[in-house]
Amino acid sequence: YKPGKPGGGWDDSDDEEEEDVMELAREDISKCSSVSFDCIDISKVEVKDSVIDWVDEHKVVDSFTLNEPLHKIDYSSITSLCKSCSSLNCDKILAFLLSKLEEKEELVQLRALIFVEYLIFHDIVSLESLMKILVSPLNNFIEKAEEAPNSVKIKAKKVCLIIKNLIKSSPHSFPFASTQTPIKCNI
Repeated sequence: YKPGKPGGGWDDSDDEEEEDVMELAREDISKCSSVSFDCIDISKVEVKDSVIDWVDEHKVVDSFTLNEPLHKIDYSSITSLCKSCSSLNCDKILAFLLSKLEEKEELVQLRALIFVEYLIFHDIVSLESLMKILVSPLNNFIEKAEEAPNSVKIKAKKVCLIIKNLIKSSPHSFPFASTQTPIKCNI
């Protein structure tokens, strides 16, 4: 007889075996984890940074910014790349595209800026990300890149103007949306 069982009565032998198995499992677990979380000094716990490699983001950027002629840009391929960006970290993609401006190949630089344009037009990247990641570095690039080809400078200015107009037309209030905007896109 087991008190507390519904209906009183004698317990089935199957139930006893299940309880024995459960009790053994609890003992095994308590042997493995004999330390209570209450007694852990959190200040001494070493947390290792998880390494995120951003492989997919690099693949997207690298697959478009090849040093190939611009006439080889296919609308369907760039559209599919833009769509694939929607499931990736767009801030990282913008940062990787921006790093392509540091390369010396004109076609790579132009392709990076073209890809930024497509991301903007397909509404893949937020206006906040554009302001946070692109505006200042693009302005610096335009001002300080004397050796950059004219076509790249013009494309960078165009991207700046697009962002500037998006900020002006945005219903949200942004610190850059005032008349004293730091975006210097004078052509």
